Amino acid sequence: MVELAGACFWYWNSFHGFLDSSGIPKSLYGRYPKESFSKYDVMRNVLDVLEDRNDAEKINGLVSNFYRLPNAVDRDKLDNARAKQLLQEFREAVGNDPIEAEIRRKERDRARESYRDTVENRQAKE
Repeated sequence: MVELAGACFWYWNSFHGFLDSSGIPKSLYGRYPKESFSKYDVMRNVLDVLEDRNDAEKINGLVSNFYRLPNAVDRDKLDNARAKQLLQEFREAVGNDPIEAEIRRKERDRARESYRDTVENRQAKE
């Protein structure tokens, strides 16, 4: 994800918007001003903090947003072919979108719970 941060984003506003949409609070990435840090450094530091906090939800938010990204956001300023290649390699390494997998897991859990309730209701009537 560190490599993708530089390959997909040229403008800081685009990068910060991506972090916002991934659930990363401005108070976290704001610690690393653009005057002193590159996008690579910001992503590395954000990931380090999230890992230290054991914040899998926000890390999965980043993974999911990168997973869904079709190509470089700021294509006119970046090597879009390189960004696409890195994104494809990332998708292959990740396997499945973690957010989609979690949604499917929750749907299965709800269906299982509904089935249990139906069985319990039927048994209670009998």
